[in-house]
Order: sequence, then structure tokens, then C-alpha cells
Amino acid sequence: METSNERRSTANVITKVKASFSRLSQLLSPQPSPKKTRRVSTRGAIELAKRRQRRLRIEKGLPSVTEYWGTEVPLFYPTFYGGTADCVALWHDKPAILDFKQTNKPKKEEWIEDYYVQLAAYAMAHDALYKTEMQAGIILMASRGLSFQMFTIDGQRLDDYKYKWLKRCERYYNE
Repeated sequence: METSNERRSTANVITKVKASFSRLSQLLSPQPSPKKTRRVSTRGAIELAKRRQRRLRIEKGLPSVTEYWGTEVPLFYPTFYGGTADCVALWHDKPAILDFKQTNKPKKEEWIEDYYVQLAAYAMAHDALYKTEMQAGIILMASRGLSFQMFTIDGQRLDDYKYKWLKRCERYYNE
């Protein structure tokens, strides 16, 4: 049978061993520098903001999609140009190219003409590759402040941007 002195001695040894293991684990575990901790927390905050922006685009922009044909769709106009469309789908039952954008602040429509030209280029490439007739281009944009914007082009306006794209290509290849 153990005496009270032996129990106390055993308890002291256990306490000392636990303290030694605690100190040892502190010494062996990497200690982040304040700079790294800040960078990681900033990265985490950025990732959280991006997830919120994606969720916003999905909740506000995608209910109008009636059928998905593909995401991250590689497209090219044979021997001319290529790119990757974020999404190809039926938008209000019309074949469409969807492009997802994030921005620091909301945009005015006159600031995003290049996005329309990009949509027109993707539409032309998809039509050429898959013998489709894309009828619309949609930009779903979320800002850091979590405001949502949707811009669409279709009909004659889409045709006008296809023409602008062809003119840009012509200038590029003639330089």
C-alpha cells in the first residue's frame, strides 16, 4: 500500500513530466512570426470575401439558368484565337455565355465594354466549334462590399460587339 508521502511524490513527478512535455511541445512546434500571422489572416480574410462574392453571384445570378452546358469551357475560333468561358448555359431558355467577375467597387456599364467584347468573342468561338447560335452574354459581378451587378447583351447589341471583336483582331493581325 502506498503512503501519503509516496502519493505526493508520484503526483509531483507526474506534474513535472507534464510540464516538461508542455515546454518541449512549445519548443518543437513552429512559432509563427507576427508578419506571417498577419499574412495568413489577411489571406483568410480575402478567401472569406471571395467565398461570399461567389455565393452572391450564385444566389442572385444563377436562378435564371435553366440548363448548364459546361463550366470552364475551353473555346477557340479555329486558327484565330482562344480562351476559356466561365459558363455556357441556357439563360432564360436562350443559349448564353456567362462570365463571373469580382471587383473592388461596383462598375458603371460604360466601364465594362471590354467584358462585352470578350463575351462576343467567346460566343463566336462556341458557335464555330459546336454549331450553336449563342444569343446572349451575361456578366455576373460581385464587389468587395458584396453588391451584385448583372449586365447582359443580346440581339443586335451582341452582334455589334462581335463586329468590334473582329475589328480588334484585324488591327492586331495587321500590326
